[in-house]
Amino acid sequence: MKKKMLLLIMICSLVFPAFAIPTASAAAAPVVYLDGEKLSFNTNPIIKNGSTLVPMRLIFEKQGAKVSWNNTTKTVTATKGSTTIKYTIGQKKAAVNGSTFTLNTPGEILKGSTLVPLRFVSESLGNSVGWFNKSKTVTISSASMLKAKVTKVTDGDTITVKLNDGTEEKVRFIGVDTPESVHPDADRNTSEGVVVSEYTKKQLLNKTVMLELDAGERDNYGRLLAYVYLNGMMFNAKLAEEGYATQMTYQPNVRWVDLFSALVANARSNDRGLWAYDGENGSSVKGTTGKLVIEKVDYQNEIVTIKNKDSKTINLTGWKLVSVKGNQVYTFPEGYTLAPGKTVYVTSGKNAKAAAGYLKWTTANVHNNDENDPAELYDMNNKLISKY
Repeated sequence: MKKKMLLLIMICSLVFPAFAIPTASAAAAPVVYLDGEKLSFNTNPIIKNGSTLVPMRLIFEKQGAKVSWNNTTKTVTATKGSTTIKYTIGQKKAAVNGSTFTLNTPGEILKGSTLVPLRFVSESLGNSVGWFNKSKTVTISSASMLKAKVTKVTDGDTITVKLNDGTEEKVRFIGVDTPESVHPDADRNTSEGVVVSEYTKKQLLNKTVMLELDAGERDNYGRLLAYVYLNGMMFNAKLAEEGYATQMTYQPNVRWVDLFSALVANARSNDRGLWAYDGENGSSVKGTTGKLVIEKVDYQNEIVTIKNKDSKTINLTGWKLVSVKGNQVYTFPEGYTLAPGKTVYVTSGKNAKAAAGYLKWTTANVHNNDENDPAELYDMNNKLISKY
């Protein structure tokens, strides 16, 4: 029997927030990156009523503004170049060069620290702000950017754009690498690559974006290397956060390397995107049918150890355990369930038995002491859940 192929199913219905930062769990303190630097605050940023509030002085000074503070009126005045921001803590109105703006959430004094709205401060100083809800990450970029329209999506990490002067450029995203979908060597193309390519196309095609360049302008193929922004959000980073890309560093373009490293790690640890379907060496695949893991295959004693690492009981009716090399399939009994945290041992050969916690496959040898014989676990929809 041919080895079953992994069927990748992803829902790509993300809507990018343009201006408001969504409400997050109170337990999750946002992480802030400014031009690639992870900022360290004496008091943790908080999310309140959909806005991220951060300690006042650091967020102003890190963005090049000079700050003065009137302790009597609780008013901050910040100046950078020709821009002057004046704001009284607790008020919903702030002034930028004399013009009045209404804030989504007013600043406040918390445990002796003065907190101000991050987005308002940063955008008033001319910078781009992005919010990544799943990882609770904020990015601020002060870089000069090129405006462009996306005219073609080649694959998940490569697009073609038309700049304002009419020039067309092929753009390769910095910092990330997505699975192949249009490689000349067809064997390198994958179903995952097609999924990610469609995701990028859905989000970017015919959209106006901003391009941030780094130290190295082009790669060996002449493609423009860039961080691509949509409504203030860096799309390169969004691919990493969603689990649709691995990290790939283009030296000397390392401005945001720490951000990509953190987002990829976050996606992987939370089983998002491509990482939800890795299923290798005892890791699990998270899906609608639950999270089961093949923890061990004892080839000599013919015992396969399977554990339920989900938070719910899983009905294994119609599930199958496959010995790939031997072309043998075990189908779990009708109505068989496995409770959270519990383990079942599927046995074969001379040790085959049916008892509490044990299932009998066959008295014949299945694995033949062959450690090169993978074991695969499929759910009732023939979706690969775990592989050892």
